[in-house]
Amino acid sequence: RIPGQIHQWHDDIESCTQGEGFVSLWLGLENTTTETSLKIIPGSHQYNRLLFDIAQNKGVNARAIEDEKVEAWTRELNPESGIKLLDTADGDALFFDGRLWHGSKNTSVGKKRTAVLIQYCRPDKVIRSPKFNHNRWPIEYFQSPKPPCMIVRGSARSDINKIVPGPTAVPMDQDIAITTLIDTIDTLPNEPGDQDLKVFMLGRGPTTDLGLMECHYSVLAPGKMPHPPHIHDEEEIQMIVAGEAELISEDEKGSGNFQRFPAKPGDFIYLPANWCHTFENVSDKPCTCIIFKWISDEYHSDKTLRSTFVRCSDLLTKVRSPASQMVIDPLLRGKTGYLRTLEAHMATLEPGQSYEPHEDSYDVGIIHFEGEVETIGETITQPSFIYYSAGIKHGMKNIGTTTARHIAFEFHGKHGELYESPEDRRKRRLKESLTHPGIIFKHLKWRIGQLLKRGGHAGIE
Repeated sequence: RIPGQIHQWHDDIESCTQGEGFVSLWLGLENTTTETSLKIIPGSHQYNRLLFDIAQNKGVNARAIEDEKVEAWTRELNPESGIKLLDTADGDALFFDGRLWHGSKNTSVGKKRTAVLIQYCRPDKVIRSPKFNHNRWPIEYFQSPKPPCMIVRGSARSDINKIVPGPTAVPMDQDIAITTLIDTIDTLPNEPGDQDLKVFMLGRGPTTDLGLMECHYSVLAPGKMPHPPHIHDEEEIQMIVAGEAELISEDEKGSGNFQRFPAKPGDFIYLPANWCHTFENVSDKPCTCIIFKWISDEYHSDKTLRSTFVRCSDLLTKVRSPASQMVIDPLLRGKTGYLRTLEAHMATLEPGQSYEPHEDSYDVGIIHFEGEVETIGETITQPSFIYYSAGIKHGMKNIGTTTARHIAFEFHGKHGELYESPEDRRKRRLKESLTHPGIIFKHLKWRIGQLLKRGGHAGIE
């Protein structure tokens, strides 16, 4: 607000008509003083009367609601009430109910005040854009398009509001953020041609859960390696998608002794950070290998996965009797240096089978090997690559006439827990308390301290 600029007295019309379940946050950023800050009627959110309603009944235009009128109206409802000027400074935050009567006038000399307003609500509340140009009571709302809403914690039904992904985790690179990626793993018969190696980048950047994720696939000529055995800071998964190769890694970190794992499509290896590795095409035909590489801002050192080779090519080609619902075959699960959990499984869907759209509290990478499926409006044929960042709503349905199979990797970082459902959060915390008894003691200590404070006593030190 520039000097002299007025923001008329009002309630937050985005939320004030729906009662409880909303919180507004006003945060002063620059030149925030008593002269430039908000003025409010304390307790007015409990009047059950909105300013626009009162102004309409009294024949006052919403743009003409001035201090004198507000003083008179509030004392009709509460004789002891009155206008309060807030003594705030840059960085001070005011949390309030959107039904609170408030406004502002910059009475300073030469000070342009900057502030930000953030509005929170319960996920069951209907959020629609108000028709600001009407500026009258009753307040009217546009039913479409729905304004974008971001999940701060937990889950929400996307049929009520338009849910969009939140900001990325702490970015560790300047690349564009990854939200959803879908691409065909498409190689020509003559690739890599006269080259030893050809690399196809699928995506690289921060996600809503991880600081950096890179996904690419490589076509490697017969008898070649993409590089000599090397190490890097990222953790990695290598999976053969077409052809055959040997996945090569040290038997122990830093040992210099290498193991070779013959691999066919579907076989993969997990490699911890700085674990020496490469792969080699020992066949007489090109091979295709897809790579996931990631890093995060959380590091674990206790009971983490070592380099692990997983053979699931047999599962991909195994003939089974059709099941009545989707079949999940677990492949790998454990904590890594950068992930709270790395999990892999193979999913099998018969024609017509599906799983419902939902949001996960972790990133998901999928290699689709067989069949024709639909996900988030896209038709997918094999072989294909799919990536959903945490919080992205997605489902899948087999729309073809044959069995569909894919291998999925779940990357559970620390930031994705914002998107956990209440049920999943309770399960996780129960598991943590059972495996780490100190968490129970810490919670009891905090709880007892809160009870003592309510009784007028000091909390436990």
